Amino acid sequence: MRNDAGPAWLQDGFRPFFLAAAMHAVVFMALWIVVVSGLGGLAGSQPVTWHMHEMLFGFVAAAVAGFTLTAVGHWTGHRPAAPRALAWLLGLWAAGRAAAWFPAADPGTGTGAALLVLDIAFLPVLAIVIAVPVLRSGNHRNLGVVALVGGLAAVHASFHVGTGVLRDGLLALDLVLILVAVIGGRITPRFSANWLARTGRDAERVQSFAALAAPALPALGLGAAAAARGTPLTLQALLALAAAALHLARWALWQTTAAWTNPLLAVLHIGYLWLIATLALRGLALLDARIANVAWVHAAGIGAIATMILAVMARATLGHTGRPLRLPPGAWVIFAAITLAAIARTLGALHVLPRLPSLWLSAGLWLLAFTGFAAVFGRMLRTPREDH
Repeated sequence: MRNDAGPAWLQDGFRPFFLAAAMHAVVFMALWIVVVSGLGGLAGSQPVTWHMHEMLFGFVAAAVAGFTLTAVGHWTGHRPAAPRALAWLLGLWAAGRAAAWFPAADPGTGTGAALLVLDIAFLPVLAIVIAVPVLRSGNHRNLGVVALVGGLAAVHASFHVGTGVLRDGLLALDLVLILVAVIGGRITPRFSANWLARTGRDAERVQSFAALAAPALPALGLGAAAAARGTPLTLQALLALAAAALHLARWALWQTTAAWTNPLLAVLHIGYLWLIATLALRGLALLDARIANVAWVHAAGIGAIATMILAVMARATLGHTGRPLRLPPGAWVIFAAITLAAIARTLGALHVLPRLPSLWLSAGLWLLAFTGFAAVFGRMLRTPREDH
């Protein structure tokens, strides 16, 4: 039974955590601009390590929390967290962000150990919170999503206490990409078919062949495992390129061209296309040392992950606050900005555009996208449903 005690912004998991993800994205990028400009440091940390950490375990973790806490309720019929529990979860996430300001603290001291625990604790607690209703309801189909969150939690711990920060960061990136493929692969064709049906067109044109979906997801997992184990680069490249081909074939069946007139749908297709581009760039970079790895990493982080996060946050906010699935006027700029940010940063990494101008352009567009999201959707997330 729903417990409605508490403010509107704590009534559903997506509300506090989508707000947190958007605000963190803005602050995170503003601080990064300060660092790369040489105007300030980050409590003694390595800037690239901090950048990687806060992208994956700050921004992405908040968005994953908002999605899973909401989706699990719909999958199982059981609300994972009431308002008070959501407030504690949000506080734990925020404490981790504060703790991340002190990365140089010695974990052998009481203070250092406490900061480390605060930073690591959020994802394991989230995994348990979403696992309980999934297990109780027998909704075993979605245990994979729970396992991915648990995997992120384990990698986060290793990131801090292990010896391979870069390896753990890339493994976390791979796990998030798998989550993008799982969730994007479910919702993009389904929402596309629903929209075609509502607009009087043939929804059967959208196809989701199991023969393609079955190997496409394991191909991502094999690639992640191969990279983590340090298998020969040629094998890693072939796995990445094979995965790109499988996901491209899968994506091509979703009637993407029919979705271009609906920005809420188009951005889902674009996000998935960035996943494909990421895999292709990764494979090519492993085969050709002239192609920098940073190109596929930013195609992944800005293109596939941030684009899909904005797409899901916008759609879920509209749908779960009782509003029509229609973007407010001008809100398409949010999606255009993140797409252009991904293009600019990737082309800069490939030396097609000058490095520094493309970096500044990408950062500015990122700020525009997430500031725009907060401006357009912030009030919806803070206030009661419109149909109540």
